[in-house]
Amino acid sequence: MLAVLAMHRGWELGRRLSKLERLTLAVASTHPTHLLTLTSKLRTRAQFIDSFETFKLLVALNSSQPDRPLVYFGSLAHSYGEAGWHAHLLIWRWPHIWSYRGHATQAGLQNPHAKQIGPTLVDRLNTTAYVLSQHEPVFGSDKHLENQPLDKYAHRYLRPQDGALAEHHPNLFRALGMANDQSLSDQELCRDLPILVRDTNVIAVETLHDEKPLGPDLETHELVPSVSERDYASMEAI
Repeated sequence: MLAVLAMHRGWELGRRLSKLERLTLAVASTHPTHLLTLTSKLRTRAQFIDSFETFKLLVALNSSQPDRPLVYFGSLAHSYGEAGWHAHLLIWRWPHIWSYRGHATQAGLQNPHAKQIGPTLVDRLNTTAYVLSQHEPVFGSDKHLENQPLDKYAHRYLRPQDGALAEHHPNLFRALGMANDQSLSDQELCRDLPILVRDTNVIAVETLHDEKPLGPDLETHELVPSVSERDYASMEAI
């Protein structure tokens, strides 16, 4: 994460950021709250996407706010030796994991579990980098070596369509547009992502002295339902 601090200060780096690294900075700057993982025994990517569309519909139909659909950004992967495809998704609301389990079963998916992302920029960068590194290295990661390669023209990540994203999470929509804007240098991207800039100033000393490993241990984490009233009130309840 020192690269983020260096670019924020305008220092030159040895190489340009990859597209996924720029997306990592953009998505992390918008404060995703949880990492949602869905597994399956589905053998093809197309089957998983169809089931995921059903899952999203069930979540919306059973929501107390059906006009506010689930906003997500993540990756699909099929690990070597695993029975089927799985998804790692960043979300921006409190996940009602118990109802999600029923929706996942109806949709042909399995074992939805979630982990709350820590409060700092480092936490969000590590988790976002993990999610987006399933098929390509991000900031030197090697997680992609554990997964089967995607077809040549398959999309590397999952997200809502532009219209829905612009309506329901305009900050994420704008941040993604900045990451994809080739007229913005890497240094300008870090400078112009306002939330990222604010958090970089707050945790600069912490980052320099307490670098964290990339990504959470998804096999062992389950969502802990206990949370303070203040934290719960700040999240979007379904």
